[in-house]
Amino acid sequence: MKKLFLLFAVAGVMTFAACGGAEEKKAEGEDTTKKEEVKEEVKEEAPKADTTAADTTKKVEEKKEEKKEEKK
Repeated sequence: MKKLFLLFAVAGVMTFAACGGAEEKKAEGEDTTKKEEVKEEVKEEAPKADTTAADTTKKVEEKKEEKKEEKK
């Protein structure tokens, strides 16, 4: 049991050591932050009208009126 625990401990140490090796050393006094100017252009567009719902409603109302006229 002790050997198994030791094996997992060593594997964990190796995993953490392998993941942390990508860091590069910077010279003292060197600015490590990047400064960028960000320009945003905002284009305001009017929302498009939903005509399909209005058209469908008109067609349904027209059909109801036609049926009423046929019954008379």
